Amino acid sequence: YGFEPVRLEGLEWDEVVVPPATPLVKIANSVGITLPELKELNPHFRIHRTP
Repeated sequence: YGFEPVRLEGLEWDEVVVPPATPLVKIANSVGITLPELKELNPHFRIHRTP
């Protein structure tokens, strides 16, 4: 059909260790993103804090 493949760049990330029960908003603020962005990147978090 004449379409050219689209190249998607991978995400870059750093791994951080935080204490249990850390609020996700605190983590988001510390890395310069919003809470919705953090939750989109980490869908396994079901509540607004770390396990």
